[in-house]
Amino acid sequence: MELVGHCRVCGTAVYCKGGFLDGVSDGGALYCHACFEEADGGQADDGGAGRGKSADRVDGS
Repeated sequence: MELVGHCRVCGTAVYCKGGFLDGVSDGGALYCHACFEEADGGQADDGGAGRGKSADRVDGS
């Protein structure tokens, strides 16, 4: 486990665990999952589809 930084909102330590960021990097800022979900209106998990794209139709049609 490697310390990456601290949440921009609450200051919680954010780590890299097993090669994966245990937090969210958005616009150059680092957030813990809880603060990002609150700031993002609960839309942090979009099922793998990019923002603004439907999880059901990602082919642009």
